[in-house]
Amino acid sequence: MPRLKICGITRLEDALLAVEHRADYVGLIFTPASRRCLEPAKARAIADAVRDRVALVGVFMDQERAFIESVVRTVGLDLIQLHGEEDRSLIAKLPVPVIKTTFYGPGSGEPRDTETAAYTLLDRPRDASPSCRRDPDPDALASALANLAGERKCFIAGGINPDNLPLILNRFDSNLPFAIDVSSGVESETGIKCPFKIERLNIMLDKNRNRASEVSHAS
Repeated sequence: MPRLKICGITRLEDALLAVEHRADYVGLIFTPASRRCLEPAKARAIADAVRDRVALVGVFMDQERAFIESVVRTVGLDLIQLHGEEDRSLIAKLPVPVIKTTFYGPGSGEPRDTETAAYTLLDRPRDASPSCRRDPDPDALASALANLAGERKCFIAGGINPDNLPLILNRFDSNLPFAIDVSSGVESETGIKCPFKIERLNIMLDKNRNRASEVSHAS
């Protein structure tokens, strides 16, 4: 069954909330263009409070290798997520496993090079406004995931929330994504996670787990 990554954590209480609600990964953003960007010192304080209870992912976009490695050491990151035009030569030199983002659906452009990364993240392209993410396209997402099937473990992201998650998961048969990645879809406002939305998301994931278990036992 898909694992859960809650990204864009900006507060200690939200990291603890993610752990309480069984998240497998939390994402800490270090890209200045993001409204959820953290200073490494603040990220370290958050990371120390949940270390060894959840995997810590640092999100970067087209940043220097020296900066990325410095943040990995300072914060104690378990994984790196690269969201820009980074190539395989950089991925190969980084000190922890890499999640490499590529985009799917109309307007996604050429697929990014993800072959040397440990994981692929399928995301929706942004609209003209850098803060605006398009809604998920379940059919395009299922097609993109099918094209990557067997190559590597895939996260899916881009506007996922408790309301549209069931529709997305229903598009998949046995080829489920490795993990669901959510951020704004479980927020009450930018950078502030909502416990009720996270709880609803977990309910949807549990229903899908139960449905998959029933199908497995029936076959």
